[in-house]
Amino acid sequence: MAYHGGYVNGYKAEIALCENENVGIVFLTNSPNSMATKTVPEFLGKLFEFQDTRRILTQAEDPELSNEG
Repeated sequence: MAYHGGYVNGYKAEIALCENENVGIVFLTNSPNSMATKTVPEFLGKLFEFQDTRRILTQAEDPELSNEG
């Protein structure tokens, strides 16, 4: 996971990239609020929860997959 966030002169950026999952998120705003700080972790949490659920369901459908990793 690569992450960078910052705030300068009223502009806020939150950037996260998960190369293993081939997904990233960028949240840019020009108003002082905490939405970006909350949104990026929420998105990533839901992404990883989805990936875990998908992995579990896939293994349940094909038990041989659980021996691979």
